[in-house]
Amino acid sequence: MYWKLVPQAASSKDFVTFWSSQYSYKSGIEDYNINIAITPIVQLNIQKLFEWKNGSVLSTKKQATLNKIIEKLPTINSLKAEWDLAMFESEFNFLPSIWKIFLLHIIRPEEYPIFDMHVYRAYSFIINGKSDELANYNNPKKYILYKERYLPFYSSITELSGCSLSDIDKALWAYGKFISLYRNMLHMNT
Repeated sequence: MYWKLVPQAASSKDFVTFWSSQYSYKSGIEDYNINIAITPIVQLNIQKLFEWKNGSVLSTKKQATLNKIIEKLPTINSLKAEWDLAMFESEFNFLPSIWKIFLLHIIRPEEYPIFDMHVYRAYSFIINGKSDELANYNNPKKYILYKERYLPFYSSITELSGCSLSDIDKALWAYGKFISLYRNMLHMNT
């Protein structure tokens, strides 16, 4: 890993410790913490989690997509009890990649980390020494990037740092947000 390219980080543990302390997300983290831990999951939990992910109440179009997810609550709870990735992908193939990945996280939060534009930007910079944007990729490619590249990267940080998954998520989000805010000052290529 290119920790030398990451300010304040001599190691992955230093990176996570420093950047997780910089995490500042909109209100609602309590809703996330409460609802992610509930089993079996019910409609209200799914609604709160997707609203947290969205940062606000869902638009009519997004709510319609969420309603299709809610219709599959028995499948979701079955997958929480007995994981089957092939079944998940078959049942939820209709979802946009970021929502599919977030649903993976809801079902198996210890195995599937949150993935968004900020954590992808952080990942890209740590791996390649330059920032890349998730918006540069089409919907199916985002899911492939997540499974084939981001998950192994995330696993290596988990192993190397010994830090909690929550702190790793916070650190990557905060670092990616930092890059987006100060890209011009840092003279980064995108």
